[in-house]
Amino acid sequence: MEQGWVVEGRYGVERRLGAGGGAGAGREGVWQAVDTAAQRPVAIRFVVGTDAAQRFQDRVRVLSQPSPTIVTCHDSGTTAGPDGSPASFLVMERLEGHTLAAELADTVGNWAPRTAGTLVTDVLRGLEHLHAGGLAHGGVRPSNILLTDDLDRPVILLDAGLPGLPVPAADDSFFAAPERPADARSDFYGAGRVLVAMLHHDDDGRLAPLPYLAVVQRLTARDPAERPQDAAACIALLRDAMTDGSTLRPEMRPRTPGQLEALRRREEEQQADSARQ
Repeated sequence: MEQGWVVEGRYGVERRLGAGGGAGAGREGVWQAVDTAAQRPVAIRFVVGTDAAQRFQDRVRVLSQPSPTIVTCHDSGTTAGPDGSPASFLVMERLEGHTLAAELADTVGNWAPRTAGTLVTDVLRGLEHLHAGGLAHGGVRPSNILLTDDLDRPVILLDAGLPGLPVPAADDSFFAAPERPADARSDFYGAGRVLVAMLHHDDDGRLAPLPYLAVVQRLTARDPAERPQDAAACIALLRDAMTDGSTLRPEMRPRTPGQLEALRRREEEQQADSARQ
């Protein structure tokens, strides 16, 4: 891939955003681009060869309609690169923010339970949209969860339904369900492991409070048949854990990364006050 190259006479490639296959991946990865026909910024994922073309087409079919919690896909196809070799491409909306993986580098295990539960609920809503179209994600992990400053879209699930793409080694095993091939219930396993990463404390090895532990146990059951069978059931489990049967207060719903931090501090202060009483 070359900066300044125009894909299919429409998408002007600017610079690499993600390494995709890592060192030596060449053109593979995610690139910043401009859709000159629609006059909008986009991101384009390239995979060398034509094997991914049908998968990409399926994603556009399901994800062309905007959803608040999952990345929108605009277009896909195959193209010849500057060197003439074929590549499959997927055109997506370009988003600003940082991944949950980056956030967890400093805050692993230190999230307020309600904040973690609300974030994972947003992820599950994205999965609900994807599964309704007959697709599984196949890679629910912190590096595929984007936190933004958009008040209407604070949490967005990335790389929707693109199983088999290379991922960072640190993400390989902890978030992956044990069964093969993966299906929608494998996505719930990944969501449960994300919740573990946000709430687990190494010092005592426990999750707190206990209602969240029950949710994790259901979502990450080794037997897929023992997990919730759809995203709505997962969301209901988390809602019960967050509210203990009461209505979730509007002020407890995080909107931006800054508010996520504020809510974590609020939860810590409440727990400290309770401990002093």
